[in-house]
Amino acid sequence: RISDLERELETALMKVEQYESQENRDVENSELLMAEYNAAFQDLNSVVEVCQMRVQGQQLDISLLLGLGASPRPSNKEDLTVETQLRNIQALRSNIENIRTLLSDLYAEDIGNQCPTQ
Repeated sequence: RISDLERELETALMKVEQYESQENRDVENSELLMAEYNAAFQDLNSVVEVCQMRVQGQQLDISLLLGLGASPRPSNKEDLTVETQLRNIQALRSNIENIRTLLSDLYAEDIGNQCPTQ
């Protein structure tokens, strides 16, 4: 009877350890995923900045174009919080919308220039 209880406890303990191990791997994977997401976000943000410069007729920042001038990757976990990432995404979407508007204006200007005047 005691040995049955010991086996049940050992089995339960093994299940708890497996669960904790999987939970730790999930946390590590989530942190890696957020770090990779942030790196991709920074790269996309650099591309958006280059597009804005180009559309506005400004001198291109070659370091951004080459990915050398991207903002440094965050080194602390506070920069990887969901709230911070949401703010970053909202700012990026706003920049993308500005580029879309500028491109639309340039397109309309090009079309207007191609139309014959009477």
